[in-house]
Amino acid sequence: MENYENAKFIDIDFSSYRLDGIEFEECIFERCYFREMSLANSSIKSCKFYSSEWLLLKLNNARLFDLEFYDSKIMGCNFSFVNKFVFSIDFYRSVITNSVFYSNDLVKRKFEECIIKECDFLESDLSNAVFHESEFHNTRFQQCSFHGADFSQARGYMIDPFANDTNGGIFSYPEVTSFLSFLPIKIKE
Repeated sequence: MENYENAKFIDIDFSSYRLDGIEFEECIFERCYFREMSLANSSIKSCKFYSSEWLLLKLNNARLFDLEFYDSKIMGCNFSFVNKFVFSIDFYRSVITNSVFYSNDLVKRKFEECIIKECDFLESDLSNAVFHESEFHNTRFQQCSFHGADFSQARGYMIDPFANDTNGGIFSYPEVTSFLSFLPIKIKE
């Protein structure tokens, strides 16, 4: 198993490399691409990704701890298969599409100024997570906990307050009115 510590990777397409079981610690990735490949059983710890891309990755038992993505694209990643005991990941100004967060502990995680499209957040703990100024498109939340979660200035979310625990969540007007769509009422203009 290869180990990389305190390394900097710039303009590398890792797609043709075999990275199962690899270890990266405190590394920086700038304009790096991981496409249609496996990171199964890998350990990626305290790394930062800038203007990078994760596309259709196999993440079985991957240990993703203290990762930060800036201005990056994440597409078709199923985070429900990661090692749940060591999973912490933050996103800033990134585009996250067609990805799944099922039964993930996302407490205090950050999704700031992101575009989140066609994603599923299912049975995940989003307590104190921050979605400040993020934009949602066709993203589903089901049986999630939002205690203290911050959706201030977020747009486009549809959260069913009956299918999720929204107590203590922070939501902004006018988007919070989307909660009304789940009530058996008619609203006139």
